[in-house]
Amino acid sequence: MFTDEVKETGCCKRFNPEPWNDKQIHFRDTLFIKDRIRSFVYVPLNYGMVMRRNLHKMEKAGSKMLKPLIITDKSTLWGADVYLQVDQIIPDAQMVSLSADFLAKVFEGPFSDLGKWLQEMKKFLSYKGKAMKKIYFYHTTCPACAREYGKNFTVLLAEL
Repeated sequence: MFTDEVKETGCCKRFNPEPWNDKQIHFRDTLFIKDRIRSFVYVPLNYGMVMRRNLHKMEKAGSKMLKPLIITDKSTLWGADVYLQVDQIIPDAQMVSLSADFLAKVFEGPFSDLGKWLQEMKKFLSYKGKAMKKIYFYHTTCPACAREYGKNFTVLLAEL
């Protein structure tokens, strides 16, 4: 018999949007490694290399990534800061601690819809009567796993 169920890939876990969509998320002294990726018109060029470098630092320190949660700020067309949530301070890594409240909204579709999602997020915040300081993007799976699962979810986290 055929089934629509897709087994876990062994890479990215299947994402459940329910705990994230239209939810307030609170970071209190949440620890992250911060690094920079190069981009060309928001398309990351060295994402894999940056991830490998930081995962190596974490492994060397005996640390693990929590949840796993990796967020980016996509600050310019040419680069973005990337944040990997960790359980301890990692030597030789730029560490930041985030304490903020966020409003999260889940979007599904190709990464090329990012501009459309930003506009929808701004309308959503306006409807909720909230002002945004900064926006972060949580891409919930890698492109290969998104293809395998048949869904490409991205969570926009608006810092309030």
